[in-house]
Amino acid sequence: MSYEGYVQLLCGSGHHWSVDCNEYMEMASEKCPICGKQATWINHVDQTNGDIDDEGYNISGHVNLKLKHELRCPTCDSVLEEIYKHPADDSPDPQLPIFTAIDKDDY
Repeated sequence: MSYEGYVQLLCGSGHHWSVDCNEYMEMASEKCPICGKQATWINHVDQTNGDIDDEGYNISGHVNLKLKHELRCPTCDSVLEEIYKHPADDSPDPQLPIFTAIDKDDY
């Protein structure tokens, strides 16, 4: 039985990065490659059976994060840094956990 997908991560500073599911299992830590802070949000995206079902609904679990701030180069206008809102900031329920821990030993 195979598993295909990737993991979305977001650090406390709002930096977003993704890693392949196989790479994630080998990672020593979940530290941000930009600032070094610990990931505060982790989302596993399962692409084993595709991303979209027959009715056009996302079945992978991918979360489209909302951009909070973007830093651009004043000379060439290229994006230097993107800061995203934490998904829990938009949650109507303040009791929802802001950190989803997955024990790698369970896989």
